[in-house]
Amino acid sequence: MPSLDSGTTQLDPDEWDGLQAGYGNGTDLIFCSSGSTTSLGSDTENYHQICGRSFPNLKYGLSWNAVDDQSQIMSDYDHQFYLEREDHHLFSAPVGVLHRVLDLGTGTGVWADEIAAAYPSAEVIGTDIAPIQYGSQPNCRFEIENMNNKWAKAPGSYDLVHGRGLLGNADNFYSLCTKAIAALKPAGYLE
Repeated sequence: MPSLDSGTTQLDPDEWDGLQAGYGNGTDLIFCSSGSTTSLGSDTENYHQICGRSFPNLKYGLSWNAVDDQSQIMSDYDHQFYLEREDHHLFSAPVGVLHRVLDLGTGTGVWADEIAAAYPSAEVIGTDIAPIQYGSQPNCRFEIENMNNKWAKAPGSYDLVHGRGLLGNADNFYSLCTKAIAALKPAGYLE
Protein backbone atom coordinates (compact mmCIF):
# COMPACT_ATOMS: atom_id res chain seq x y z
CA MET A 1 0.00 0.00 0.00
CA PRO A 2 1.41 3.44 -0.85
CA SER A 3 2.42 5.44 2.18
CA LEU A 4 1.44 9.08 2.49
CA ASP A 5 4.45 10.09 4.57
CA SER A 6 6.10 12.13 1.80
CA GLY A 7 4.53 14.86 -0.29
CA THR A 8 1.79 15.77 2.18
CA THR A 9 0.89 19.30 3.11
CA GLN A 10 -0.72 20.43 6.33
CA LEU A 11 -3.78 22.67 5.95
CA ASP A 12 -4.13 25.16 8.76
CA PRO A 13 -7.63 24.89 10.35
CA ASP A 14 -8.30 28.50 9.30
CA GLU A 15 -7.55 27.57 5.67
CA TRP A 16 -10.04 24.68 5.79
CA ASP A 17 -12.71 26.90 7.36
CA GLY A 18 -12.09 29.37 4.54
CA LEU A 19 -12.55 26.65 1.94
CA GLN A 20 -15.83 25.55 3.47
CA ALA A 21 -17.15 29.10 3.80
CA GLY A 22 -16.05 30.07 0.30
CA TYR A 23 -17.71 27.16 -1.48
CA GLY A 24 -21.18 26.95 0.02
CA ASN A 25 -22.45 23.41 -0.33
CA GLY A 26 -19.17 22.17 -1.82
CA THR A 27 -20.58 21.23 -5.22
CA ASP A 28 -18.45 23.82 -6.99
CA LEU A 29 -15.24 22.82 -5.20
CA ILE A 30 -13.88 21.06 -8.26
CA PHE A 31 -10.36 21.82 -9.44
CA CYS A 32 -9.95 19.26 -12.22
CA SER A 33 -10.36 20.64 -15.71
CA SER A 34 -13.39 19.41 -17.60
CA GLY A 35 -13.05 16.05 -19.32
CA SER A 36 -9.48 15.41 -18.30
CA THR A 37 -7.56 12.55 -16.81
CA THR A 38 -3.98 12.39 -15.65
CA SER A 39 -1.57 9.54 -15.21
CA LEU A 40 -0.17 8.77 -11.79
CA GLY A 41 2.86 10.90 -11.05
CA SER A 42 4.54 12.74 -8.23
CA ASP A 43 2.44 15.87 -8.88
CA THR A 44 -0.72 14.03 -7.85
CA GLU A 45 0.76 12.59 -4.67
CA ASN A 46 0.14 15.74 -2.65
CA TYR A 47 -2.38 15.35 0.12
CA HIS A 48 -3.74 17.69 2.73
CA GLN A 49 -4.22 16.96 6.41
CA ILE A 50 -7.42 17.56 8.37
CA CYS A 51 -7.45 16.53 12.03
CA GLY A 52 -4.44 14.30 11.42
CA ARG A 53 -6.05 12.43 8.48
CA SER A 54 -4.83 12.58 4.85
CA PHE A 55 -7.28 13.59 2.13
CA PRO A 56 -6.86 13.78 -1.68
CA ASN A 57 -5.31 16.79 -3.34
CA LEU A 58 -8.10 19.38 -3.61
CA LYS A 59 -7.12 20.28 -7.17
CA TYR A 60 -8.62 16.96 -8.32
CA GLY A 61 -11.84 17.16 -6.33
CA LEU A 62 -13.34 17.07 -2.87
CA SER A 63 -13.72 13.71 -1.15
CA TRP A 64 -15.34 12.83 2.15
CA ASN A 65 -13.06 9.81 2.39
CA ALA A 66 -9.61 9.95 3.92
CA VAL A 67 -6.90 8.20 1.91
CA ASP A 68 -4.33 7.50 4.60
CA ASP A 69 -3.11 4.01 5.44
CA GLN A 70 -5.85 3.48 8.05
CA SER A 71 -8.56 4.38 5.52
CA GLN A 72 -7.04 2.14 2.84
CA ILE A 73 -7.05 -0.83 5.22
CA MET A 74 -10.71 -0.15 6.07
CA SER A 75 -11.54 0.12 2.36
CA ASP A 76 -10.04 -3.32 1.76
CA TYR A 77 -12.03 -4.69 4.72
CA ASP A 78 -15.16 -3.19 3.15
CA HIS A 79 -14.32 -5.03 -0.06
CA GLN A 80 -14.11 -8.32 1.86
CA PHE A 81 -17.46 -7.53 3.49
CA TYR A 82 -19.05 -6.95 0.07
CA LEU A 83 -17.64 -10.25 -1.17
CA GLU A 84 -19.06 -12.10 1.84
CA ARG A 85 -22.43 -10.42 1.41
CA GLU A 86 -22.52 -11.23 -2.32
CA ASP A 87 -21.49 -14.89 -1.91
CA HIS A 88 -17.98 -14.07 -3.24
CA HIS A 89 -19.25 -12.65 -6.54
CA LEU A 90 -17.52 -9.47 -7.69
CA PHE A 91 -20.73 -8.26 -9.36
CA SER A 92 -24.29 -9.49 -9.80
CA ALA A 93 -25.12 -8.30 -13.33
CA PRO A 94 -25.70 -11.19 -15.76
CA VAL A 95 -22.77 -10.16 -17.95
CA GLY A 96 -21.42 -12.76 -20.35
CA VAL A 97 -18.03 -11.84 -21.78
CA LEU A 98 -16.35 -8.74 -20.42
CA HIS A 99 -14.16 -6.74 -22.80
CA ARG A 100 -14.04 -3.37 -21.03
CA VAL A 101 -14.84 -2.54 -17.40
CA LEU A 102 -14.87 0.85 -15.67
CA ASP A 103 -14.66 1.13 -11.87
CA LEU A 104 -15.72 4.56 -10.56
CA GLY A 105 -14.21 5.78 -7.30
CA THR A 106 -11.90 2.77 -7.32
CA GLY A 107 -10.14 3.68 -4.06
CA THR A 108 -7.32 1.20 -3.47
CA GLY A 109 -8.25 -0.54 -6.73
CA VAL A 110 -8.73 -3.94 -5.11
CA TRP A 111 -12.07 -4.57 -6.89
CA ALA A 112 -10.67 -3.53 -10.29
CA ASP A 113 -7.58 -5.67 -9.77
CA GLU A 114 -9.66 -8.72 -8.83
CA ILE A 115 -11.92 -8.25 -11.89
CA ALA A 116 -8.81 -8.00 -14.05
CA ALA A 117 -7.51 -11.26 -12.56
CA ALA A 118 -10.87 -13.00 -13.08
CA TYR A 119 -11.19 -11.71 -16.67
CA PRO A 120 -7.62 -11.59 -18.03
CA SER A 121 -8.76 -10.72 -21.56
CA ALA A 122 -10.76 -7.70 -20.35
CA GLU A 123 -9.40 -4.16 -20.14
CA VAL A 124 -10.16 -2.81 -16.66
CA ILE A 125 -9.90 0.88 -15.80
CA GLY A 126 -10.26 2.23 -12.28
CA THR A 127 -10.75 5.96 -11.77
CA ASP A 128 -10.36 8.00 -8.62
CA ILE A 129 -9.18 11.43 -7.50
CA ALA A 130 -6.48 9.91 -5.26
CA PRO A 131 -3.51 7.85 -6.54
CA ILE A 132 -3.64 5.14 -3.84
CA GLN A 133 -4.07 2.07 -6.06
CA TYR A 134 -1.72 -0.88 -5.78
CA GLY A 135 -3.08 -3.28 -8.42
CA SER A 136 -0.76 -5.67 -10.20
CA GLN A 137 -2.74 -7.15 -13.08
CA PRO A 138 -1.35 -6.25 -16.53
CA ASN A 139 -4.86 -5.69 -17.94
CA CYS A 140 -5.78 -3.17 -15.22
CA ARG A 141 -4.84 0.51 -15.16
CA PHE A 142 -5.76 3.44 -12.99
CA GLU A 143 -6.50 7.03 -13.93
CA ILE A 144 -6.87 10.16 -11.86
CA GLU A 145 -10.31 11.44 -12.83
CA ASN A 146 -13.11 13.18 -10.98
CA MET A 147 -16.31 11.28 -11.77
CA ASN A 148 -18.30 14.48 -11.12
CA ASN A 149 -16.72 16.30 -14.05
CA LYS A 150 -17.19 15.74 -17.77
CA TRP A 151 -15.70 12.36 -18.64
CA ALA A 152 -12.98 11.68 -21.16
CA LYS A 153 -14.56 8.25 -21.82
CA ALA A 154 -15.86 7.26 -25.25
CA PRO A 155 -19.64 6.70 -25.27
CA GLY A 156 -20.82 3.13 -25.74
CA SER A 157 -17.49 1.54 -24.86
CA TYR A 158 -17.94 -0.42 -21.60
CA ASP A 159 -19.61 -3.75 -20.85
CA LEU A 160 -19.78 -3.00 -17.13
CA VAL A 161 -19.55 0.25 -15.18
CA HIS A 162 -19.14 -0.37 -11.46
CA GLY A 163 -19.21 1.93 -8.46
CA ARG A 164 -19.74 1.33 -4.78
CA GLY A 165 -19.22 3.37 -1.66
CA LEU A 166 -19.77 6.57 -3.63
CA LEU A 167 -22.02 8.27 -1.07
CA GLY A 168 -20.46 11.60 -0.15
CA ASN A 169 -18.31 11.66 -3.27
CA ALA A 170 -20.90 11.90 -6.04
CA ASP A 171 -22.20 15.45 -6.34
CA ASN A 172 -25.28 14.40 -8.30
CA PHE A 173 -26.22 10.73 -8.67
CA TYR A 174 -28.60 11.42 -11.56
CA SER A 175 -25.82 13.10 -13.54
CA LEU A 176 -23.34 10.37 -12.60
CA CYS A 177 -25.73 7.59 -13.69
CA THR A 178 -26.49 9.45 -16.93
CA LYS A 179 -22.76 9.59 -17.76
CA ALA A 180 -22.27 5.96 -16.75
CA ILE A 181 -25.18 4.77 -18.90
CA ALA A 182 -23.86 6.76 -21.86
CA ALA A 183 -20.49 5.02 -21.44
CA LEU A 184 -22.10 1.56 -21.65
CA LYS A 185 -22.25 -0.56 -24.76
CA PRO A 186 -25.74 -1.68 -25.80
CA ALA A 187 -26.78 -4.39 -23.30
CA GLY A 188 -24.04 -3.21 -20.89
CA TYR A 189 -24.63 -3.02 -17.14
CA LEU A 190 -24.29 -0.33 -14.50
CA GLU A 191 -23.80 -1.68 -11.00
